[in-house]
Amino acid sequence: MLYLASPYTSPLAELSRAREGIRFAETLYVTALLTSRGKLVLSPIVLGHTMDQFMRQNSLPRPGYDWWMLWSQELLEMCDSLYVLCSVGWRESRGITQEIRWARDNSLPIVYIDGEANVIDDNLIEEEE
Repeated sequence: MLYLASPYTSPLAELSRAREGIRFAETLYVTALLTSRGKLVLSPIVLGHTMDQFMRQNSLPRPGYDWWMLWSQELLEMCDSLYVLCSVGWRESRGITQEIRWARDNSLPIVYIDGEANVIDDNLIEEEE
């Protein structure tokens, strides 16, 4: 099973909800593409976005960043590899930075992909970090 990391939140509150919706849609699309290609995909954004929206709409207390990262770490530990969706903002994402660190610490293969789920030359990505 692969874990799909992708950027989600924005530090600018006024852009946050709109950007989250766009990033969710992109991540859902890539998750569907990978799934259609026979991959077992675990995406915390695909799983968490709907839950977060439901909590907002029903005025339920929402967990903060630390909870989401703990949840993400538990999910990543169930996976055999980390796929990183290299969409706008991925390099600045605190969450992706942490997920890459966890994957490296646990010797998981890391695969960098674009918005069409095509593998990007990971040697180029590593050199730029």
